[in-house]
Amino acid sequence: MKSIKLRLISIFTLVILVVTAAIGGITLSIVSKNSLKDAYGALELTVQTEAKYIASKISAELKYVDALAQNSIIADESVPIEQKIAFCEKEAERSGYVQFGLADKSGKATILNKSKEKNDVSDREFFQKAINGEMASSDVIFSKLDGKPTIVFAAPVRADGKITGVLYGRMDGLELSEMSKQVTYKNTGYGYIINNEGATVAHRNTDLVLMQDNDIENAKTDAALKQLGDLTLKMTERRLGSGEYTYNNVDKIMGYAPIENTPWIIALTVEKNEILQDTANLAKVLVTMCAAVLLIAAAVTYFISGAIAKPIKRITTVAQQIADGNFDTELLVESKDEIGHLAKAFHLTIDKLLNYQGYIDEISDALLSVAHGDLTIELRREYTGQFRKIKDNLQAMLENLNYTLMQIDSSATQVDSGAGQVANGAQALSQGATEQSSAIEELSASIAELTDQVKQNAEHANIVQSKAEIAGNVLKNSNEHMEDMVLAMDQIALKSSEISKIIKVIDDIAFQTNILALNAAVEAARAGSAGKGFAVVA
Repeated sequence: MKSIKLRLISIFTLVILVVTAAIGGITLSIVSKNSLKDAYGALELTVQTEAKYIASKISAELKYVDALAQNSIIADESVPIEQKIAFCEKEAERSGYVQFGLADKSGKATILNKSKEKNDVSDREFFQKAINGEMASSDVIFSKLDGKPTIVFAAPVRADGKITGVLYGRMDGLELSEMSKQVTYKNTGYGYIINNEGATVAHRNTDLVLMQDNDIENAKTDAALKQLGDLTLKMTERRLGSGEYTYNNVDKIMGYAPIENTPWIIALTVEKNEILQDTANLAKVLVTMCAAVLLIAAAVTYFISGAIAKPIKRITTVAQQIADGNFDTELLVESKDEIGHLAKAFHLTIDKLLNYQGYIDEISDALLSVAHGDLTIELRREYTGQFRKIKDNLQAMLENLNYTLMQIDSSATQVDSGAGQVANGAQALSQGATEQSSAIEELSASIAELTDQVKQNAEHANIVQSKAEIAGNVLKNSNEHMEDMVLAMDQIALKSSEISKIIKVIDDIAFQTNILALNAAVEAARAGSAGKGFAVVA
């Protein structure tokens, strides 16, 4: 059986564990959501800032090329081509451009370097915009001359207020990747740029740029890239936003923003686990704190439950002693709470039980005295509760016993008197019976003697048969005497029958007397010392 101490420790520890686990889980959930929310916000803010920065860089390059296009060396058709080449080569070396080209209104272009290569850019979007009077930048395109990725910045060339051609500068297309490499977030975050069709135009992995990798198209053949494909498709809508996806079994989140005046959208992606690293660290801290709280709670519960369990154990021990019949016990519990009240109640119970023990002892002594024949006892204690009924019933029983014995004593006296009279009568009957018996014995002797005489007479009759006729008269007289004698014998038999009846009556009286004596002896034995008179009568 589990002790209350162990149960309290288990219950409180379990409650604290559940509460701390719930609080920890809610805290982690809130922190995780807030961390992700903050990360999404930071990513969106970062890409928005980087988009503005790249847009400003593009705008600066356009203004630079426009300034070159308005330079008299370029705008004046009378300036020799060698001078224009020398000027542009010097500017390309200074500004980092690969080369510059000058196209006429039909799109026929001359590369302004020593090679003086010819090129047709009439089909390029940047030329069409520039020839119509707009500064324009191209997407990352692949050069018709060497097939390398290129970004072109173009501006119209004006002479006397008229557009006479287009000056364009070719910049290495991988420079945009170098710019995107500067866009980072935490340890795993990196930036990349796609165009309006979803093709990668800038990435830290330049092979993806050279391959013109397109996640929208990739998702059509690889189901694992569906999330990234859908997110890339949303990016082409050219709105600020964010989302999450899985790439190579790694969960990531992303923020993206369009780069104004360009066909590009910049994205900044970071691994989700890194964002939630603070949450993981917080989880470790919470687990540690939870363990510490559990240990502290278990220790506190141990001492508190001990303070609760000890007095309960004392009360239990005392209760067991009382259950075993030992009322002579003491309960020492000092407490002002419910346990203290329980101890006080036990004290009162013990006092009551001690009082009840006194009741039981007095009643036991009284019953023992009654068993010994003493009916003069009296219960002196003041009885309460159910014991009051026992006292009243016991006293009523004693009163009834006393009354019954008084009646028995009176009846015994009467029986004694009657027994004396019966004894006297019996003695007289006995004397008469004795005298009658003597008379009967004498009569029996006479009859026996008479019988002998009759036998002798018979013998004499046989002998004197011959003399019968002579003695006929004498015999006739003898017959008459014999008849008288038979009559006398009949009377003797009648008297004997009457004597037998008298003897039977005497036997019946003696039997009844014996029964009365036996009953008196039994009652004397039941009455004890108070029935000594009955013993004498018996």
